[in-house]
Amino acid sequence: VADVLQHYVPGPVRSWLERGLHAWLADFRAMGVMFIGVKGLNYDRPDILDKLHAFLSAAQTVIYRYQGTVNRLAVDDKGTVLLVLVGAPPYWTGCGPTGLFVG
Repeated sequence: VADVLQHYVPGPVRSWLERGLHAWLADFRAMGVMFIGVKGLNYDRPDILDKLHAFLSAAQTVIYRYQGTVNRLAVDDKGTVLLVLVGAPPYWTGCGPTGLFVG
């Protein structure tokens, strides 16, 4: 059961559990949050799942390279938004996150 469930536990939490840091799972810290609006996806097309998967895989590669964490991908009446956290464990350095605004 644990082998199956591990795929549903976020990477940062899994890394802390593997290192035996159970007491620190309820840690509070400052983090950076990015809301990334995703444009150009047509949900009426039959290949939308393939396009969405390709986008999310590419986004994860870049986000993980800069030690961010994908929190969620939300699709609603306002569009598609990717929520990214920067400074979440195990990447937190104690220096606090830095911000960036791109319009």
